[in-house]
Amino acid sequence: RLPDPVDLFVYRLLQKRFGGLADSTALPKIRAAAKICAHIVAAGGRISGATFLEVGTGPSSVLPIALWLCGAETIHTIDLNPWLDQRTVVSDLAWMREHWDVVRAALPLCRRVLPASSDLSAFGIRYAAPADAAALEAATHSIDYHVSYTVLEHIPSAVLRAIVREARRVM
Repeated sequence: RLPDPVDLFVYRLLQKRFGGLADSTALPKIRAAAKICAHIVAAGGRISGATFLEVGTGPSSVLPIALWLCGAETIHTIDLNPWLDQRTVVSDLAWMREHWDVVRAALPLCRRVLPASSDLSAFGIRYAAPADAAALEAATHSIDYHVSYTVLEHIPSAVLRAIVREARRVM
């Protein structure tokens, strides 16, 4: 714990040196989005036009962008802390554009191409942080799919139960 805004600066610095941002490839999150979409389709669901809620954005925009590429209409992505910044979004998109053939190969359900914009709203993405997944501002039954990637295992069980109750409400 460090005082604001030093804590975000140190967090991003540590992530870039040792953490999830140390490896600039977005491939693990792209593959995760591909698996999420494949599971939905295999269960008889649809990606095209769907509204997603991603819990635990973290410092990367890759997963919600990949969901959009597969046809999601709107992706609400939330986090307790504002780890994501515009520089990282630009970096994520630059990597994805530079490695478009890899992105397409990893996303068999990809239906779109990356727009020139680096504004998340161009991808139907709405980022909110700080936000509480146990007390969402979303209307009841307004979310089609509730997803998360390497986050839920870090949440205490009592809080996780509240998040699941809220997920049931919004789905």
